[in-house]
Amino acid sequence: MQWRFPSDRPLSFIVTFTLNPVLERLYQEVGIEIICLDPEGKTTSQEEKTDLLSQFMLELSSLACLDSNIPGQSGIRQFYSRAITRHVNQKLQEAESNLASQTRGRRRWASPVDEIEFDRLLMSAARRSIPNSLKADVLNIIERLATINFVKPSSTMLAINYAKTFGSDDKISYIIARAISLENPRLALMERPVPWNILWGSRLTRSQAEHIIKRSETELKSHREDEVRDHDLAFLADVVHRIISGEIFDISQTEVVDMATRFVSEASNIYPSIGSYVPPKGDAPKVDAIISEIDELEEEEPTEEDVPF
Repeated sequence: MQWRFPSDRPLSFIVTFTLNPVLERLYQEVGIEIICLDPEGKTTSQEEKTDLLSQFMLELSSLACLDSNIPGQSGIRQFYSRAITRHVNQKLQEAESNLASQTRGRRRWASPVDEIEFDRLLMSAARRSIPNSLKADVLNIIERLATINFVKPSSTMLAINYAKTFGSDDKISYIIARAISLENPRLALMERPVPWNILWGSRLTRSQAEHIIKRSETELKSHREDEVRDHDLAFLADVVHRIISGEIFDISQTEVVDMATRFVSEASNIYPSIGSYVPPKGDAPKVDAIISEIDELEEEEPTEEDVPF
């Protein structure tokens, strides 16, 4: 008499690395399906098998819980794992190699397809609980993201996740300063409650501060030449003022402070509110007056219909 698997019993699965047709048949008889991770037998070492299993578990958990909560335990987040670090670092290595091969042009993420996949991976990381043992891994990733200019909502949310768990760091303040000057990452910051006192809680290094100021100068040049007049300049002005005030920078480095002060002086010739602006310490930027001046100047610009022939 052949034993029959009850139709009302939930289907079960077993994960293996290699195929075994005999075992597969036996398992099927009792309602167990096999998921074979390496049907072609390409993995040989224990390390390769561990990596393959980690990748499978990461993909499974991500697909099973889009909100990154543990199934059946609402509000309890899944844990950030070494598998995420490994996959993120692989993508970062690809990006850094692409950048190293570029001799000219602005640094940018090389492939739109990779960008979508990488963004999804980072957003998954940003929603997970980071254990103390992986603190350094995450901070290193955040630093590398800023270096390759991958400042997106996902990388911004990862920085916020780190700050909520471990507190302030200059790498966190730097990527937040970068994010606040770009529309989509800025929305991720401004549309939800975030710990601004922690995000602004560390001082930038000299090179970080100089990068922000130079970015501000480039943005100001675009406004002067009527190329682009968006609101990024208003938020950059907030960050530069925080540099000048000493909130996020060591003002004993006077050369950098002088550089920032010159930017404010030049920007205030176009937008006077930048000169008088005082950033709220430990809080979100309040740049409505600067934005109003930018919008007013944009409205005053003649359109094609206004140009006489």
